[in-house]
Amino acid sequence: MDDSAGIKITIHTILNQFREEARSNRDLGDRFERLICRYLKLDPLYSDRFSNVWMWNEWPRKGNVGDVGIDLSLAGSMKGN
Repeated sequence: MDDSAGIKITIHTILNQFREEARSNRDLGDRFERLICRYLKLDPLYSDRFSNVWMWNEWPRKGNVGDVGIDLSLAGSMKGN
């Protein structure tokens, strides 16, 4: 992927930026989880497979459950099936 200035952006570039800007390991993990969530929503290979992807804290059925080690929640079925 190229940005508007023609600079090549790779996953390594993004992860290095995350490492440089993260205020803690938790912040680094949160950034990575948001990246993967967006990737699964936008990448053509995955966007057609799931009806929705949520961060754990945004999942509608989470209720009052705290951090249990779940990062992402996918909708129950794949699109097109």
